Amino acid sequence: MKDTLTVAAQGDALFVAHFHTPPFMRHKLFSAFDGGILVGGKDSPRFEALNDLDTARLEVRLKPSAKGRATTDNYVVDLALHFPDASTAEIAANEFLKMIQGKLQNVLRRSGMSDELVLAAIISPKLTNEIESALRAATIECKGPVVQVHMEFRIDMAAEVEDWMTKGIVRVAQAKEQIASANNLRQLALAMHTYADTYDRLPPAVVYSEDGKTPLYSWRVVLLPFVEEDELYKQFHLDEPWDSARNLPLLKKMPKLYASPRKIEGQEPFQTFYQVFVGPEKEAPFEGNRLVRFPGSFADGTSNTLLVVEAGEAVPWTKPVDIPYANNRPLPKLGGIFKDGFNACTADGAPRFLRRDISEKTLRALITPDGGELLPPDWDQP
Repeated sequence: MKDTLTVAAQGDALFVAHFHTPPFMRHKLFSAFDGGILVGGKDSPRFEALNDLDTARLEVRLKPSAKGRATTDNYVVDLALHFPDASTAEIAANEFLKMIQGKLQNVLRRSGMSDELVLAAIISPKLTNEIESALRAATIECKGPVVQVHMEFRIDMAAEVEDWMTKGIVRVAQAKEQIASANNLRQLALAMHTYADTYDRLPPAVVYSEDGKTPLYSWRVVLLPFVEEDELYKQFHLDEPWDSARNLPLLKKMPKLYASPRKIEGQEPFQTFYQVFVGPEKEAPFEGNRLVRFPGSFADGTSNTLLVVEAGEAVPWTKPVDIPYANNRPLPKLGGIFKDGFNACTADGAPRFLRRDISEKTLRALITPDGGELLPPDWDQP
């Protein structure tokens, strides 16, 4: 604390803060990070050493060379993290580097699924890129029991204010829509889990007639009792196709859970973007009425395989149509709701926003449930 007061008294810093939290608060704080927005899910690396953090000092300064400039200001950020001993500090330094250079970017790129992403949407794309560059260039070194983090970045405050006034509110609204769609996918995945608990399998992509020749309706109909739509389910004539005279009128009763939170031009009100991948066994999770065990059919791991996603084109929600996929065919069109990418939910029930620039190799590895691939690094980094 004395060091912090000394730094503040020198008058060179714009902001100086000293943090000290008792052990029980540190545990709650970093437990929230584990499995949360910064670390990307319950199967992500845990930052155990950070639980031993004793005190921290954050200092923000304006670079002397930048003083007096009209627009862009160059800022220096120094963070000192104090640990009980040098060995703990060294371990924590490696963990902290992973967090700020990798997982923290999930917030900036809005790849996580939390209300905190609305705050990230306030930041302009230009400043987002600047902060990301600063994170990549950050230096982290140990000096005994102290981990010192140093970053520099530029902010054009006038441009940021103008950007927020003209575009920021729109970005926040879009972030809320993105989160709402991700929550829809999460609920669908959890409903599939409940279905699997009941029937020892996931719902079939397509329900066929008794003779096995005529496709009747989609898994989205089968799942109705598991998304609190029992009454609607009871109205279906389950031995008839989705577009029979008695079933077709039920299109207009599409549950809100299947609807896009964003109004898409040309989309009918009874169409949905939420679909699964269908194709050859081991290449796609579903195909027709193929038996899909859960989690047995996901040899690559439920956290490494996509279960339900935002497709590129909407379809009538009861129609037995989904996203066709095969390893020897071009990638299907995905993401018909949002410009920058698409929401997807892995088989473990964790939603995530995948950007348009995700590599083809990574996306194919995520689609196949039993391909034996190792996910490339860009799955961990946005």
